[in-house]
Amino acid sequence: MKKAVFIFLILVAGLCSFSQDTKIANNLLWRITGKGLQKPSYLFGTMHLTDKRIFQLGDSVYRALEQTEGFAAELDMNRIGTQMINRMMKENEEKAAREPLKVKEAVNKETWNLYKEQLEKKFNKKADKISVDDLDDVESKLNADLFKKGDMPTFLDGWLFGQARKQGKWVGGIEDLEDQFEEIENDDIENKIQLALFDDQYYRDGLELFIKTYSNQRLDSIDTYMYREQNGKKDYIMIKRNLKMARRMDSLSAIRSTLFAVGAAHLPGDSGVITLLRSRGFTVTPVISSKKIDPDKYISKVAESSWIPVEIKDSSYSLQMPGVAEMINMFES
Repeated sequence: MKKAVFIFLILVAGLCSFSQDTKIANNLLWRITGKGLQKPSYLFGTMHLTDKRIFQLGDSVYRALEQTEGFAAELDMNRIGTQMINRMMKENEEKAAREPLKVKEAVNKETWNLYKEQLEKKFNKKADKISVDDLDDVESKLNADLFKKGDMPTFLDGWLFGQARKQGKWVGGIEDLEDQFEEIENDDIENKIQLALFDDQYYRDGLELFIKTYSNQRLDSIDTYMYREQNGKKDYIMIKRNLKMARRMDSLSAIRSTLFAVGAAHLPGDSGVITLLRSRGFTVTPVISSKKIDPDKYISKVAESSWIPVEIKDSSYSLQMPGVAEMINMFES
């Protein structure tokens, strides 16, 4: 079950790694310079949780936010809500149109014999009737419970995104929603089984460990823990994501100075974003903070955020919104 703790955190906190070959300083904020940049951009490692302990950010993080012209999280927070709704509606339609895949049919005989009694006890029904959808429902509940446990109204990336918008900065994302779901969809069934059989106390202990590790900025520990749990195998979906992140950071930083905020485990390793940016010709150096600031005490100069006009065809009125308008695919014939 120890493996399941880390697998769960991969899904909800972006914690994954690849190799211990490349030594990276234990720091979450990095300055990106060189390659003809007129102003430095910054890279900050986040943890996708609402626990207030991880919001105790260094003063240099706030300076980087204030001094840059833009902010980019993994996903564009202006659009993610509508995109998620559309995706969930599509998934529900597909689920209703097919027969549920039984866990017994999705794993080999050895794996089935190992877990069937535990699954039967967990779901309180015959093991042969348990489907992969049942496993996914447990995962969804764990994710929902995770975000309820924190004291902050949103996760760290979203909070920083909001601070950047208040300051009138350009905001956006460096990934597409499909990039992150590709990682989840390729997760093997045995991992889902282990997650469903989670012991709550062990889950809480594992989460506490990673919050402490993150708060201490221990990139080496994050990398080492996850590398060990992956049994030395590289996660090629994660590498694919890192390559895309580095490519888009390259492009966006050429347009405007930007603070990029991505899951902390994307930073270290020989396939991590720091190494990939350096391979593209950038100089990437750690930025040290002198103190930490409670999020309730952070005060910034607030600029007036510009609203975005929405095109409405065949209409006699105009409309503006504080974010990007997205079409919800509901009630389509």
